Amino acid sequence: MIAQTDLPLSPMRRTLIAGAVFWLAGWPKNAFPQEPAAPPVLMVSRTRVLKEARAARALQDAEDALSAQLQDQYDRVKEKFSAEEKELTALRPTLDRETFDARVADFDRRLRITRRRTQDRASELQKRFQSARLELVRALDPLLEQIRRERGALVILNIDNALAVDPSIDITNDVIALFNDTLSEPPIPEFGPFDIEAGIDPPAN
Repeated sequence: MIAQTDLPLSPMRRTLIAGAVFWLAGWPKNAFPQEPAAPPVLMVSRTRVLKEARAARALQDAEDALSAQLQDQYDRVKEKFSAEEKELTALRPTLDRETFDARVADFDRRLRITRRRTQDRASELQKRFQSARLELVRALDPLLEQIRRERGALVILNIDNALAVDPSIDITNDVIALFNDTLSEPPIPEFGPFDIEAGIDPPAN
């Protein structure tokens, strides 16, 4: 039995096939709907993600609250030292030199301790919240890789370093949404009660 493909083509059939090939060759390439190709490059603003994500905002709010508490304590103590300094100045004519010098030395000692404690507390706040922010940065990297794989992109670049970007490849809002779903509770450092004046002797009489 002879296969159908081995049958000789008639002149009319050859003409029809040649015409079809010629017609298809001239058809526009975009005439048939195609799936849009994934962009090989995506852009994200790390600055916006690490500032606008829910966890980042909660971390910043916690740091601001603790810093405000520390500042309030320091302002109250500062007012007390200011009042005490005025009192010392007023008492100077009524005190002998030795007593006055002892009062001034005690005043300076307590003032230095208060300033050092405030600076140490502020430095500790900054250090521990900076460490918490680094945890957010580390949590962001695998999310970017997840989106890169899902979108079929070759690379994700930081839009903060770009001069001009097509908005269609900016995925910052999508990253923020994914970050919110993945890390809703930020790693907020815990601090116990703090009193600047705790353990400092009262003014000498």
